[in-house]
Amino acid sequence: MIRTFELESNYLDEDDLWKGILSATAFAIRSTLHTTMRKTPGQLVFGRDMILNIQHEANWEYIKQRKQNLIDKNNQRENAIRTPHVYNVGDKVLLHKGTQNKYETPYAGPYKIIRVNDNGTVQLQVNAVSDTYNIRRLTPYIELSDIDHGGECNMRLAKAKRS
Repeated sequence: MIRTFELESNYLDEDDLWKGILSATAFAIRSTLHTTMRKTPGQLVFGRDMILNIQHEANWEYIKQRKQNLIDKNNQRENAIRTPHVYNVGDKVLLHKGTQNKYETPYAGPYKIIRVNDNGTVQLQVNAVSDTYNIRRLTPYIELSDIDHGGECNMRLAKAKRS
C-alpha cells in the first residue's frame, strides 16, 4: 500500500513525512472487510464502523462458528484428494524433508516404522534416534526390485518367460 501511495502528487508534512502515509494505510487496513469473519478489524476492535458513524456489536459466537465451518470445509476438500494408506510396523517409508531448494532430494530414507500411533503419527528409527512423525510427512517406500519397468533390463527375463 505504501509503494502505491503517489508521493509526488500528495502533500507530505515536513515535520513527519510518514504521518499521513501510515495513517492512511492503517485506516485502509482497519476498514477492509475480512472474508472469513465478515467484519472489519475496526468494527471488532473499536466497536464502531470505520466509515459510518454507527456503533457495532460483534456476535463472537457466530464468528467462531463461521470460522470453524470454513476450517472443516477446507479440511474435507484437502482430505478428498489424499490417497489413503495404512502404515504398519516394519513398513519402509520416505520422510519428506521440507527443504525449499529444488535441487535437493525432497525425501530422506528409507526408514523403518517402529510403532504406529492412533493419532496420525508413527515412530521411526532415523539413524540412532527414534522420533515421532506425522503421516503427512511420509511416503511409502517401494523397493526397486518390486517394480517391473519392462525395457532393456528385463529382456532376458521376458525371453525366458516366452520360451
